[in-house]
Parts: sequence; structure tokens; C-alpha cells
Amino acid sequence: MASSLVLPSAASLSGQWTVVDKSSSCDVQLTAERFEAANGYKLSISPGCDPSVLPETPEAWRPAPDGIALLNGDGLTVLFFSREGEHYRSQIWQQTGKILKKSKN
Repeated sequence: MASSLVLPSAASLSGQWTVVDKSSSCDVQLTAERFEAANGYKLSISPGCDPSVLPETPEAWRPAPDGIALLNGDGLTVLFFSREGEHYRSQIWQQTGKILKKSKN
């Protein structure tokens, strides 16, 4: 019997997250508030975020069965993170991909 991946709810993924890229990091807040123009949910980035971590600034996000997509204002994916254990990783084919992990509050 084949199994399907479950689409997580926005509420279950909402909260404070950290994007880590080599020695830099950036805090992002994923919310469950709709961002209709992007067909996703609002996202905010901490002030002073290193541009090398998020070179194209996302304005929204969307859950996917296999990860989390960060979106521009038009709903196009600027960065996709695939689930990898307890965190998510971009560019899973490389060990140098960015890591998205939920902050412990």
C-alpha cells in the first residue's frame, strides 16, 4: 500500500524560525495570516538580517507535503526547504544548503 505525505497546516508550522547559512543566520516569523496575492501566509524577517542568508527577500510562505516554500509577493518560490528530520534544508543535493529550524521558545 502506498502512503502519501500529509500537508501540514499553517497553524502547526507558525512561529519563530531561524534560517542558517554557513556562519550567518536570520530569524523569520511564519504566521497563519493569509497573504492572498501570494496564495500563502504572511512572513516577517528580523531587522538586520544578513542579505547572504536570504538574497531575495521573501514576503510569504506556504506549507508543502514535503517542505516549506518561501515566496515573493506574487507567490513565486524564492527558496524551498525540504524536510530533513527535525529541520528543513534547501539544496538537499548539497551539504552546503541553508537550514530552516524552528526556534525553541
